[in-house]
Amino acid sequence: SKAKIKVLAKDATGGSIVGAKVKLVDVSGNPISGVSEAITSSIGEATFEVPFELINKSPSQKLIVLGQIYIGSDNSIFQRSSSSITLTALTKNNDFVATSNNSTPAEIGKPIPLSVTIKTDSRAKLEGQFVSFATSNGDLEEEKVLVSSIRLENGIWVGSASTNLIGGVAGIATVSAQFGNSVIYINQQLNPGAPSVITLQSESAVLTPESSTKVIALVKDAKGSPVPNAKVAFKVEQDTSSTGKLSAPTAVTDQTGRATIIYTAGAAQTLGNGVVINATASSANYPMPVYSDKLKLTVSTQSAYITLSQNKDILKIAGQETYYFKQFSASVVDTSGNPVTNQKVSVSLALNKFMKGEFVWVREFYYNDVFALSYRFVWARAEKDINGNITQTYYKDCPSNEFANPIAILSSDNKVLDTIQTLSS
Repeated sequence: SKAKIKVLAKDATGGSIVGAKVKLVDVSGNPISGVSEAITSSIGEATFEVPFELINKSPSQKLIVLGQIYIGSDNSIFQRSSSSITLTALTKNNDFVATSNNSTPAEIGKPIPLSVTIKTDSRAKLEGQFVSFATSNGDLEEEKVLVSSIRLENGIWVGSASTNLIGGVAGIATVSAQFGNSVIYINQQLNPGAPSVITLQSESAVLTPESSTKVIALVKDAKGSPVPNAKVAFKVEQDTSSTGKLSAPTAVTDQTGRATIIYTAGAAQTLGNGVVINATASSANYPMPVYSDKLKLTVSTQSAYITLSQNKDILKIAGQETYYFKQFSASVVDTSGNPVTNQKVSVSLALNKFMKGEFVWVREFYYNDVFALSYRFVWARAEKDINGNITQTYYKDCPSNEFANPIAILSSDNKVLDTIQTLSS
């Protein structure tokens, strides 16, 4: 087949240029090999035909062409078209197919054959051509493969290209194969590798006597992918709760790589980490560094630790001149640092000192302009030196004629706190 291209030549006034020589050139101005020059017609038109084989052999099977017109008897003056045309050789997808069987899941880390077949109507379309492969998962032994095994089958030329996929992680590897402008996709399911890493955890690290918790082993391969259908063996290495037990000695991992059993504590309390459970799965090892390669539990009726923290700042309520507050919080955790819920917490507040300074209520006597004896209520604030001696006293009028209330510290419910106060939550 051939691509037909028309070039229309016009002068500056829009008139047709008749009888001028025109050539097809590439972006560098070189004439397109195998395409003859043409002479513009009475309407300034020149027609060219570009063979499919010429386009198909171009880089990426694309050929960019421009029109170039020559003016003058010696063809010394020429003008190149301002726009170009990109010709693309198309190969039908149904002539480019995957022939390897990739419907069966394969293990990561092992070579997985990938092969494609190209069918065309001539040997020339296959010789010296390449198939480019790319993958979303893992690596390919070869990414650009020369078409080989070119043969004639039932009047159709057939070629093949093959490579191997090395899967990286468990999941789906999407592999693309491109021949010219035709692209096909191959999906390969990748299974995890052999068990390599195992970790052990529980829902609760501190149990009350005769209560239960899930014990979960997570098994992964060397790439960190969960390993399903792996057998995990559980063993109690220490248990001072008297009658503690596991629901089963073995379990099989699910699709997320987790194997789960139940541990039920005995009737007796233990010291911290009084129960020790281990788990093994084939050749899997515990990751390093790790605090412990065994699961440690505590059977107790009490919470393990309580901590009290405070905001270092004394905060003032906006718009209030005499109310201040300070924030405290209490945390209850078990021996592993896990939070313990639904615990009653008592907080004692001991008021052992107040901020420096003092206010006293005094009567100040003075004589007015008519020498009449009067008095008024004022606030008196005394400043003291480091030895406790008064250095200066300031006075300020009181808002009423009544004695002021003593300074009080209030709780969150606005009740006055005593020197020692216990709050429960």
